[in-house]
Amino acid sequence: MELTFRETLQRGLGRCYTLMEDSIKNNNGVEKYREDIIWGLKNRLAYDPQSEGVRSLQLYELISFFEDKSDFFDIMEKCINGKTDSEIFQRCCEILAFFSCDGYEDAKKILKESYITLYNKLLRKRKMTIPFIEGENFEFLCLSLVTHSKNISESIKIYFDIARDIGKLYIKNKLFSDYLFYWFEDEAKEKIGEKRLLDIMERERQSDDELTAYINSFKSNEDMSKNKNDREIKAEEIYEELKKGGDSVDFFRMYFVRFVKIGNTEEIEKLAEYYYIEKDENVRISILKLFSLCRGDAAKYLNKEKLFNDAKSENRELKNSALEVLTYIKGRDVRRFALGYKRNKESIPYIIGMLAKNYNDKDREIFIGMVKSVYVSYDSDSHWVFRNIIKMFEDKSIRRPPKEILYYIYENELCPCCRFSLVRIMIRRHIVDESILRECLYDCNDDIRDYAKKIIKKRKMKK
Repeated sequence: MELTFRETLQRGLGRCYTLMEDSIKNNNGVEKYREDIIWGLKNRLAYDPQSEGVRSLQLYELISFFEDKSDFFDIMEKCINGKTDSEIFQRCCEILAFFSCDGYEDAKKILKESYITLYNKLLRKRKMTIPFIEGENFEFLCLSLVTHSKNISESIKIYFDIARDIGKLYIKNKLFSDYLFYWFEDEAKEKIGEKRLLDIMERERQSDDELTAYINSFKSNEDMSKNKNDREIKAEEIYEELKKGGDSVDFFRMYFVRFVKIGNTEEIEKLAEYYYIEKDENVRISILKLFSLCRGDAAKYLNKEKLFNDAKSENRELKNSALEVLTYIKGRDVRRFALGYKRNKESIPYIIGMLAKNYNDKDREIFIGMVKSVYVSYDSDSHWVFRNIIKMFEDKSIRRPPKEILYYIYENELCPCCRFSLVRIMIRRHIVDESILRECLYDCNDDIRDYAKKIIKKRKMKK
């Protein structure tokens, strides 16, 4: 079934741009897309905003097709001044910054008013909340103003105006004594240049208490960080803490990941042995969650028979934890287990994962059918399923993976970071035609855009 424009926008595919471009070329205009783009402004689009951003550039480019942008500006003004989540705030904020840079006075006015409103809220704030939405939104607004200015000179001026305001915030409101605007500072250094910024700062701070307060906030934190020493953690200590319950898994995850990264197989094998001998199901669940973090790099040390038994458990969490770990293990016995496992809505993603890790061309029809049966949404297992299939194609030991499934995943993957990996696989396997390559130039993912440009340039050189 062909994707609607809204579905295309939701996925971040560049097709939404090429559809609008073609519509103009055919004298059909773009008004029919206005409501869908308004929907995109007001709703969640990014699968993972931290890793992929908030898709501002793509929406900015789509809005730029319209001569009358007033309703878009009205909606963005409401979004950044009302109670909205961080993704929508950041998206609207950055789009307005793009238009402000283009000379749109309405956009510049909205950003200035929002800055004043948020800053005054922080000055008056008397209690720190987690998550600290006002602080996060204010910081993103600040970095948008600096990074999307017309030129470096303007960026420098905006940066120091903001730095003084933040310094004043430190002086007037002690609630912010431990709150650091790292994100803003890092983005400003990247935009302006760290050495240039520090040189100007050293000159300006001499007679400026507010700027000095801003600079000192980072220095004091760096001094504190130098005094922190990470101690060595052993598998036995992790195991003992896991038996106590609570949030131990989250606390020890970085230590376990470190075992894997440095190749400390002794500690990994000890924890695998603890899983084998442990009677308490909750403790086994906690150990399996740790092993799931590192996927195939650690899961192979676990006893497969124990995993097969736990995967049939009446305890739903234990069952699913064991099934997930099995998707990271190679073995004919894992494939046989997957093919014989009872299929239902909950188990199918795990069965797909096991078959992808141990793909056999005999399973092609069953495999493709199960993949297409997975419901695609932000909250379903579709992203996890698609990621496992991408890894299957990256595994050189797997012969004849079903390349006919790649285009289906391209159309339905909500995560553009994974789609980048997919596009590279599709190009290497010569299944990307000119229309897909063209829409890749306007994908919401910058890496896909750059890669498409590179491939097009190579193809032109060969002609």
